[in-house]
Amino acid sequence: MKSIFDKWYEQQAKNAPKDTPCFYCGLFHTAAMCERFNSDMNTHERLEGIVREANIVASVRGERIGGVKHDNGKAPMSLLDRKALEGIAEVLQFGAAKYAAHNWRGGFAHTRLTDAALRHIFAFLDGEDADPESGLSHIAHAQCCLMFLQRMIADSPELDDRFKPS
Repeated sequence: MKSIFDKWYEQQAKNAPKDTPCFYCGLFHTAAMCERFNSDMNTHERLEGIVREANIVASVRGERIGGVKHDNGKAPMSLLDRKALEGIAEVLQFGAAKYAAHNWRGGFAHTRLTDAALRHIFAFLDGEDADPESGLSHIAHAQCCLMFLQRMIADSPELDDRFKPS
């Protein structure tokens, strides 16, 4: 059974300009019709490719795909790296099991977080990739500490205990 997206894309493919080559193999057909593309890609990659091609076809026609969305000035979340975020989420999962989910939201002194982040960074610089207790990346642990710190700076300035020369 075809998904709604597959049906929509087939309709788009029928209306695609005949002079637009497949972005994947270069032949003059759409990626949805490309046997090589469909056999080489997993579902997520296929969906990303089809959306990318649909946007290319629309721009060739001078059209816009979809409705209007006023998101100028908003953070471009698509620039985030999925693997890095998954590493942070794994550290959060470990912390939730050890302490409690969202325990960090209770607040920490800023230097406690910088100390922990630096310990993980220094362990990484000394050649140790994974934290011995969790088995997770030292870099992901440091990123997690820095995420906490960023939120503490924004929401809990009273926890700023850094030394500030007078």
